[in-house]
Amino acid sequence: MSGSESNQEASCSSSNAFTSNNNTTIISSNVIQPRRQIIKNYSLLWLDECVDQANKDYENTLKQIQTIADNINVFKERDACIDFLTDSEEDIKLFLIIKNTISQQIMPFINDIPQLHGVYILSDTEILDEEWTKQWQKIKSVHINIDDLCQRLQFGMKQLNQDSIAMSFITLDEMTSTDNVNQLEPTFMYTQIFKDILLDMEHDAQAIKQFTAYCRNHDCGSPKNIDEFEKSYDVETAIWWYTCPSFIYSMLNDALRSMEGETIINMGFFIRDLHQQLQKLQQEQLNVLHDKPFIVYRGQGLSKVDFEKLRKTQSGLISFNNFLSTSTEQPN
Repeated sequence: MSGSESNQEASCSSSNAFTSNNNTTIISSNVIQPRRQIIKNYSLLWLDECVDQANKDYENTLKQIQTIADNINVFKERDACIDFLTDSEEDIKLFLIIKNTISQQIMPFINDIPQLHGVYILSDTEILDEEWTKQWQKIKSVHINIDDLCQRLQFGMKQLNQDSIAMSFITLDEMTSTDNVNQLEPTFMYTQIFKDILLDMEHDAQAIKQFTAYCRNHDCGSPKNIDEFEKSYDVETAIWWYTCPSFIYSMLNDALRSMEGETIINMGFFIRDLHQQLQKLQQEQLNVLHDKPFIVYRGQGLSKVDFEKLRKTQSGLISFNNFLSTSTEQPN
């Protein structure tokens, strides 16, 4: 057990029952969650000591959260939640939703947990004291309605995905030297070869069914989203599916980031469709601009090591092991 307080202020009763609703898991202190294959680099937790599955407010809140995350771990007791946070693998970042009623009691115990990426507080009546929230760097935002919280949470998850994209750096000297070219980062070379193979592969109508069967077997998304993809996907909707809030974006990015071969092969038809649709739109854009260059922007978090590599790669090349989302508007 963790070192959190055993005397809980909330008077809500809890049981040791383990129940599952779609991809939502309710966890109490004496129950261990069965491990699933994790393909995401993050997980979403919701701690509510007064959670009541029969309550309409709980049901509505859960539905809202499920629009941005397919797998949610719901905790009834703070000790179980803290144990989950501390026992999680270090390369998995955790997002936590809590009520304002327990925020002051739990933050001292969780703020320094490396796996915890951010805390989002749902307040019933009023915004918490701003000076207090500034004491804890893991608190990302406080909201009085679930819509605003989900919007900020979705932004945080997308930013984490962007910051996790693998990159290779090639200096000008490395490009001009035969010896250095032979010593380029393996990730850079393997990615180029893998991409060429994927884009040359032909796929038939069964590719979508094979992919959705793979998703169901590995809990890659909610059954509703997987069914919708199987029913409505075609080659002209690849960009739409990649940019909409569904399991596709994070599943593809995480697979490419970790070079997870099985997932990438199963998504081969989608990668090819997305690549070809982007090529088509790019050509249309160039025709409108008469081949004039234009600037796009992207916010990207970097480790200190990668930032130093970037600084030393002026006039060189940067290889992103992923599709990039950019904007013509300069970020603030």
